[in-house]
Amino acid sequence: MTFYNEPDLQSLGVFAPDQKLTKDSLGGTLQRHYVLSLCKDFGNTLQLCFSGDNVSTHKQPLQRTIVFACIIFTLLLCTILGLSTYINNTNVLYKRYEAYITDLLQYVSYNINVDDLENCLKTGVKSKHYNDLQVLFDIIKDTHDIHFLYVIIPLNTSDNDNVQNVIAGMSTYEKKHIPENEVFLGELTGNSYPVEAVTKYYNAINNTGKITFFEEVAEWGTDYTGVMPLINSQGKFFAELCIDVSVNDIHKIVSLHILKNILLTIIICIIFTLLFIYWSSKTVIQPIKRLEECVVDFAKKSHIQRDIEELTINVPDIQTDNEVKSLAVAVTKMSNDIKDYVSNIIKVEYQVKQMSELANKDALTGIRNKTAYDKEVQKLKKELQNGELKFGIVVADLNFLKHINDTFGHDKGNVAIKKLCHLICNIFAHSPVFRIGGDEFAIILKDMDYENIENLRLQFYNEIDTLAADSHLEYWEKISAALGYAIFNKEIDTGYESVFIRADQEMYKQKKNMKAERQD
Repeated sequence: MTFYNEPDLQSLGVFAPDQKLTKDSLGGTLQRHYVLSLCKDFGNTLQLCFSGDNVSTHKQPLQRTIVFACIIFTLLLCTILGLSTYINNTNVLYKRYEAYITDLLQYVSYNINVDDLENCLKTGVKSKHYNDLQVLFDIIKDTHDIHFLYVIIPLNTSDNDNVQNVIAGMSTYEKKHIPENEVFLGELTGNSYPVEAVTKYYNAINNTGKITFFEEVAEWGTDYTGVMPLINSQGKFFAELCIDVSVNDIHKIVSLHILKNILLTIIICIIFTLLFIYWSSKTVIQPIKRLEECVVDFAKKSHIQRDIEELTINVPDIQTDNEVKSLAVAVTKMSNDIKDYVSNIIKVEYQVKQMSELANKDALTGIRNKTAYDKEVQKLKKELQNGELKFGIVVADLNFLKHINDTFGHDKGNVAIKKLCHLICNIFAHSPVFRIGGDEFAIILKDMDYENIENLRLQFYNEIDTLAADSHLEYWEKISAALGYAIFNKEIDTGYESVFIRADQEMYKQKKNMKAERQD
């Protein structure tokens, strides 16, 4: 591992002149300056969020949003206004038709002798009163704006012969040009009345003393029908007096009125939209756009900028006296804060990086050290408390290190340690490896290594045997090492420590088998 010349932390104000560089002070400093390092990422974030490409392709322009919102508002307003106009006007017109039909039904009913009509139906002979009533019906049909005036008896709700005719008015035009429309006393109507229509007539029988209104759609158009039950002198239902009024014109009148209202609403909304866009452009959109342009320019300029003096946002002069101006002031303050942060970050960011590596890496082998190992153990303990966890521990120890150091020197002992480290890292390629002592290594089994531990153990000893048999290697290169492992078992293990103890005991057992137990 190569180390570079590092700036003096005390001269940078990171440590006090008389402060000793210890593990605790180093950790506190790293934590403090980690917050500062986040400020450097802010420039990168601005570059990502406000780069020219993103501004043009990944945002919804505010002016377009306002126009779109106005269009949606206009459509909703027209829809609501159209529905309310349709409902209100339709109700008003139908109320007028109901009043008109009610007056006619009451007038005609005063001139009907129900008992005489009933007798005519029974005998099949038209009385004088019946003929007089027919004349009255015809006159009303000629002089009033109605479609039909008739008396019927609903018989049932089947699809054939469900209604019996009693009397119906005919206009002069019908008598001359459509004589087949004449209604005969007592005749059945065949299939002239659909089931849906006759059901409405049939249900009106029970509304004695009331007039029932309903809409009926036929091949000649839409009629609004009023039905009055006729009661004989004995108080029993005999027939129904009915008047049909065409309401085709209602829908035309209402539709025309709705159209006029919608057109007027659209014109008003267009005028409002244009005025609102002009106002918002002057007071909001254009100031924000100018502010955005200066922020984008700052983001591009500061992305890899090392000149602190260049880290300045040239905020335009905004005279809106609203939240946009407050935003401009905040952006200016942010620029100044960033400049202050970056001035400190530039001085310490490289040192922080080097310190972080020193705090967690072993200087001899380059792998993670005892400090990193302790952190990983704490992490495992927390995961064990939170739920199920599959892991194992491997402990490896170099044999004869004391003999190598005493006989060939500590530099050769270091060679042996690094050679064993290289072998372990190659075999346990999917698990973190730690140097936790002078000649001792720990591996936390994960993923494929966890599933394949026994094969890896055999591979380790095969490699050791291969090195021992290689005549081209020096004594210290023919490394010998013992390895033991244990898999976490919740039935017997109380925690991480018990797994480590079993792995360590297994390693020492292997040492004894290899006749290489430590003497130091």
